[in-house]
Amino acid sequence: MTNQPEKEPIEANVEITTDDAYPALWVRLVDEMIEGGITFGTKYAIAHLVDRLACQAESIAFGIAISNINDELIESGLYLSAREQHGEGYIVLMADGAEDIARSRVRRSFREMARACKLFGGIARNPDAQITEETKQRLLKCEEKSAIRLALMRAPITSARKANLLE
Repeated sequence: MTNQPEKEPIEANVEITTDDAYPALWVRLVDEMIEGGITFGTKYAIAHLVDRLACQAESIAFGIAISNINDELIESGLYLSAREQHGEGYIVLMADGAEDIARSRVRRSFREMARACKLFGGIARNPDAQITEETKQRLLKCEEKSAIRLALMRAPITSARKANLLE
């Protein structure tokens, strides 16, 4: 007996789906977009995106794929959006539109950090929480760290540079 591979193929009843695609279909699409010369104002029809991503435009998988695509594009200042496309497709926002998105995310991050800070403290101070003293102290430290982070986020960039936080 030898360890030579069999010459006959092994038959298996296995269905390969788009979930098994490697690299992921959205990664392939990003590569195609880059090769095609994606820039501000580039438009993509819904039918094209649905075909390339192999999922329906209304599906969660489609939304996740668009989000993943944007995660790859944002380092170049590009942002794919359905804004004002009336359901016909997506467009790479012009620089001012992408800037609006960035500013919106900054405002949202401030709100979310403030909420997290309050929630840490609220849990720690709620007598009905039934938590140990150790957990209470941990949550209070989390509240304090969140408050410091929030304060640093709100500090002007010049102050952060002076404190050597951005170098």
